[in-house]
Amino acid sequence: MRRPRAWVAAAIGLAVYLVLAVLLFGSAWASPQTTAVGLGTDPIFSIWFLRWVPFALGHGWNPLLTTYLDHPAGANLSWSGLFPLPALVLSPVTLWLGPVVAYNLLATLALAFSAWAGFFAARRYVSSPVAAALGGLLYGFSPALIAQSLGHPQIAVAFIPPLMWLALDEILVRQRWTSLRSGALLGLLGAAQLLTGEELLAAEVIVGAAGTALLMAAKRDAIASHLGYALRAAGVAAVVFVLLVAGPLASQFLGPQRVVGSLQPANVYVSDLLNFIVPTSVQQFAPGFALRLSDQFSGSLAEWNAYLGLPLLVLLVVTAIRYREQLVMRVSALLAFLFALLSLGITLHVAGRVTPIPVVLFGLSFIGLRGWIPLRAILYTFIGLWAGLAIVPVVNNILPGRLMMFVFLFGAILLAGFIDRALRWSSARHRALALAAVGLALLPLVPRTPYPSAVMSTPAFFTGSLGSVVPEGSVALVAPYVRGGNTEGMLWQAQSGMAFKMPEGYALIPGPRANPPNSVLGSEMVAIEHGAAADLNPDSLDRMRADLRAWAVTSVVVGPMPHQATMVALFIELLGRAPATRGGVELWTSINGLTAGSPQQ
Repeated sequence: MRRPRAWVAAAIGLAVYLVLAVLLFGSAWASPQTTAVGLGTDPIFSIWFLRWVPFALGHGWNPLLTTYLDHPAGANLSWSGLFPLPALVLSPVTLWLGPVVAYNLLATLALAFSAWAGFFAARRYVSSPVAAALGGLLYGFSPALIAQSLGHPQIAVAFIPPLMWLALDEILVRQRWTSLRSGALLGLLGAAQLLTGEELLAAEVIVGAAGTALLMAAKRDAIASHLGYALRAAGVAAVVFVLLVAGPLASQFLGPQRVVGSLQPANVYVSDLLNFIVPTSVQQFAPGFALRLSDQFSGSLAEWNAYLGLPLLVLLVVTAIRYREQLVMRVSALLAFLFALLSLGITLHVAGRVTPIPVVLFGLSFIGLRGWIPLRAILYTFIGLWAGLAIVPVVNNILPGRLMMFVFLFGAILLAGFIDRALRWSSARHRALALAAVGLALLPLVPRTPYPSAVMSTPAFFTGSLGSVVPEGSVALVAPYVRGGNTEGMLWQAQSGMAFKMPEGYALIPGPRANPPNSVLGSEMVAIEHGAAADLNPDSLDRMRADLRAWAVTSVVVGPMPHQATMVALFIELLGRAPATRGGVELWTSINGLTAGSPQQ
């Protein structure tokens, strides 16, 4: 009878997590077709990708490559941190209700299923489903994943890391299944993670390596008896992984428009030392003085992932010390501490100020833990991972601050372990005090409500029948010009059902850069959007017409934007005629065939 009861508890947990996620994102669900979870340009990029995947697959194209942005060269989307597997799963919703609804559903399910996976990870080590449920709640609704939900579903969809941890536990410790079964599961999870969020896969590899190293150091007497099984399982996992993702990897590293170099600036998106105890604006209980301090952190709000709060921090430390004799608690505590340090980046940030203090010096703090595990093992692990995150290609593209999600995963295991043991204490008074301490520890982490959301406004032109005026698959130049910082045109393209290509876009391309290739016309459009007067010099106009020809533009659309009249005046001068007003936009069609110095009449 235990198994049915266990699944009932799991089902109840999932239902609770789903309700909490819907309530958290209630501001978006109040109008899900026109309002999206999150802030900034990143949600639009994700909305665009949700529509692109079914469109590309419907035409038999590789969804990881596109010429619908940055035409004609296009972009290799593998480098832009996207999520083809969730996009494929949600394709029916995208085609039925639209990409904005699909995006809101993705954001909601991301937290709920991440929490649910955290529940299963904690449940392996505790007998109480309540303890496991609270552990899952800490992980799935952690400040790290709440912040990433502002626009990074490839990180917020984090249900695979807990499952990966369980698979590694089976391979390295329990070894109850056949090596074929456990290895195949690990390979399948790795492939699914690559197609859900590649950066998380890279992070999981280093977490797995660290966990393996610490476990081997702690259980040296068991290495010989476990090594053969582990190696066989690892071999199976590698074969399964390669068979499943050889195509996507070849597209990324051998296909067109592949990106070489660091994708993000180094030592920027890191955990500020104060962020561990200072909340940000995604927490409900964040007084003004705390926000004035956290607003100085480097990077962006979505990357301020380290907030644990002092009560939870104290509770986890006490739990780790009290129950360090148990291997899972000791290893979880060490990994949480290790990755909290690694999230600090290359040099220490304090209150937004970048100090010259190398984070690697914090390795000296492990001296106080030498009774927990052989000191040499943890020091070598920490120094090796810190150096890898700083200089090793591909690995150095992991944003250190995002490693905090693993801190919350191991913190969830510690928290569940504490609650499980507290519920078995003989004294009712002591049990009540323990649960009160847990409530006090979790209360500061409550996310802000209403959660930030953004209105997704699309002119009627893009949701109507474009085929009568803009040939399907033709190239349309859209204003405002699409680039990092302004992605409205990508939203409009997605809402049109990918009816046209654009010579602009927000996706990583060789450079690396997230903006379109440099062009005279693109620079002029951006300048006008910022309030500059139109450059109507004949030589400048000729160079802009040359850009139109190079891009094979057949239509120009000026949508609602700042300084719209100036933008319209520029294109009247470029094209030699006034636009048609249609569906809330200004439109020029049939403009191919332009010649230098001779605008089409």
